[in-house]
Amino acid sequence: MSKQARELKNLMTEMFGIGGNILPVIVESVDKINNTCEVKYDNLEFGGIRLQAAIKENQKGIKVYPAVNSSVLIQKLGNKGEWFVCMFSEVEEIITEIGELKQTTNKDGYVFKKGNDTLWDGIKLLIESLEVAIILQGTNINKGKLAQAKTKIKNVLNGS
Repeated sequence: MSKQARELKNLMTEMFGIGGNILPVIVESVDKINNTCEVKYDNLEFGGIRLQAAIKENQKGIKVYPAVNSSVLIQKLGNKGEWFVCMFSEVEEIITEIGELKQTTNKDGYVFKKGNDTLWDGIKLLIESLEVAIILQGTNINKGKLAQAKTKIKNVLNGS
């Protein structure tokens, strides 16, 4: 058991007085279609560990995907012999879905989407329309700063 996994288990025991039904494990693989993962505890491997309350394809809600080889704590779900991830040490991706609204966060940045529209696409259209604007009175648009703003926004929003 890694030091990090032990610390997570000890923290859960101290905070909530629980520990017997919690195991510190290492993530072996993640199934983003079924919202489950496979984990390893010493030499034992467990599959079908829940990452969400319900296990079904295209389930909306909040999905937290742990990084492979990271430590997580899994807790037993009732008396059924099912387990779920209750704490994460390292996250690869977080997806929040409410109705048509979807937010994805990962190492590449953020994607905000509603239906087929993304926030990046809207900002990109706005910037592109400003790039060709001609001001008849006053100061013209600083195209250098506009290009810098576009690059920074694209970087944060994972624009393509």
